[in-house]
Amino acid sequence: MAARTSKILHNDEVKSRIQSSQLVQLLENHALNKGGHGRKILPSRIKAAEILLARTIPILSTVEQHQIDDRDKMTEADILAQAQALIAARPGLLVQLNEIAARIARQDGLAQPVAAPSESSTSEPKSHAA
Repeated sequence: MAARTSKILHNDEVKSRIQSSQLVQLLENHALNKGGHGRKILPSRIKAAEILLARTIPILSTVEQHQIDDRDKMTEADILAQAQALIAARPGLLVQLNEIAARIARQDGLAQPVAAPSESSTSEPKSHAA
């Protein structure tokens, strides 16, 4: 077989991943007693592999996860607009929301929340012709 004429160039990150993969494979084979044909790995070599892996592969217990929620950036006006659209689409939600508000008020020892005005109370007053 002919030798390769062009070299494959890997950046440092790819090289690090390859080396990490090889170290993981070495430790895995040793732990599972595979492919070693009875060869022992020196404790110093195992420790060196663990140290190198700790520097190249993040330990899951130290990885932080951040979830970005666009609702955190909403203004009060945005929230009210969404609530209005939701209630317009499903009017029964308003009754449920009032029940939740009343339950919270009772738990906190507050006065009962003011009920939302009904359809009849929001209509224009009828004028009486004299």
